[in-house]
Amino acid sequence: MNSRDKIAVAIYFVGFLVLIGSGTAYLSCSTVMPYHKEAMEMTWEELGIGLQTLLQALIKITAAGFFVTGLPGLILLLIPFRRGEKWAHWPILFIGVCLAVFFFLRHHHRLFENTCVNAMARVCFRNCHDNSSIYSISRFGQKSSEDWTRWQRT
Repeated sequence: MNSRDKIAVAIYFVGFLVLIGSGTAYLSCSTVMPYHKEAMEMTWEELGIGLQTLLQALIKITAAGFFVTGLPGLILLLIPFRRGEKWAHWPILFIGVCLAVFFFLRHHHRLFENTCVNAMARVCFRNCHDNSSIYSISRFGQKSSEDWTRWQRT
């Protein structure tokens, strides 16, 4: 393995461990993460049972996504890639590109307002851009229908 491959292995190894660690942290969380509670500006007990269930499901789905990405990537990296098998470069690269696209869309979905990507970005990443959207959802019953319509359009 040349030095370029060793650097790639180190970077991917750290990245895959971070994904697995994040999945473990999210999976072990019984409510929501502390920064979610801070963004909601409400205690967990103030939330309705329906919203608590929804938020717990989203946390568990996120944990599963981290595991489904990190564990196969780590296995590909440690077994076939280290053996020098050339085919292993492509699935590892694919995982890295998928993660890069996901995080790009998560933070920059408003760039695609008038394109075909808009529907996917709005459905998948609407609430990830700013913490105030979580607060808006938690206070939904207290918002006017005009506020709700305006929120749906953003």
